[in-house]
Amino acid sequence: MREPAAAAAVRAILAILCFAIALASVSFAFAHADRVAAAGGFGPIVAALVSFLVFGIVGFFLLLRLRDARKPALASGVPREPYLPESGLAAGVYGLIPGAKYRVIRPITDCYGASFEAGEELTFVSRDYLPYHGGHTLVFRPRTMYLQDDENAGVLHALDTYLANV
Repeated sequence: MREPAAAAAVRAILAILCFAIALASVSFAFAHADRVAAAGGFGPIVAALVSFLVFGIVGFFLLLRLRDARKPALASGVPREPYLPESGLAAGVYGLIPGAKYRVIRPITDCYGASFEAGEELTFVSRDYLPYHGGHTLVFRPRTMYLQDDENAGVLHALDTYLANV
């Protein structure tokens, strides 16, 4: 739930005030270090550094809370489930199931010119993706298919019209 604008403004002012006090504490410690050392006591310097840490940390957490309050809350209040691609050929190369057998129903030519003819049966082993080249490596038994995002876009976007479950 988002907090009201007035509460957010007060929290921002408090955070800035905490940082100002922290900086003033450090400047006091450095400005008076020689006089305090000459008097033989380091109590004021230690107090200044401790107040720097305390006010700095409080200011930091106030700013974190302000940042988190600005993030939109989930409408339902329930976190979303992680994305899991659907299985099956409708999901394209991401839905191929290791160990499953597929039959080529339309001829496919991969980016290296290897041709997979209609009626050929392939057993899927694994899939790799090279993001720099946009290449999908589909390891089947007995052969491997190499598909590029650009060259083989038609096959990648409609894999279910090229392969069928056996």
